[in-house]
Amino acid sequence: MMRLARRISLLVAFCLLASAATDADSAWRDEDQAPPMIVEADSLDRIDKDRPLVFMGNAVAWQYPWRLYADRIEVYLDETVPDRILRAAAIGNVRITTGDCRKGRAERVEYYARDERMVLSGGARLWRERDLISRETIVIHLPQTLATDCAW
Repeated sequence: MMRLARRISLLVAFCLLASAATDADSAWRDEDQAPPMIVEADSLDRIDKDRPLVFMGNAVAWQYPWRLYADRIEVYLDETVPDRILRAAAIGNVRITTGDCRKGRAERVEYYARDERMVLSGGARLWRERDLISRETIVIHLPQTLATDCAW
């Protein structure tokens, strides 16, 4: 089952890359330059076309330069442009790392592709070096580049 889920995740990434390269409507982001979002997990479920892709068990999503780990990740696709991810919801034991040296934990994280932001909720905590922010909800805007001076 793990091998199937990993193959499917790579197929999802390939489709996203192909659609980004051929899509003429890239007004909300320069998709020709955007790396694909890759999601892997122990299992993948999708009941029908109108429902999200549900990755369960050791789920990992990443798009340079960030990563998202969770028990479950639901991926919502754009109905008008095939294979374009609009958002993803990570649920249960969520951890994030970003390219600008931030690490976070929460019970739920919503990723919004159009805005390049994440909303951490449910006992959200965010670290950068020795600084800690702890709130019920934290909104972060994702960096476009990778920092080279992370202390960890």
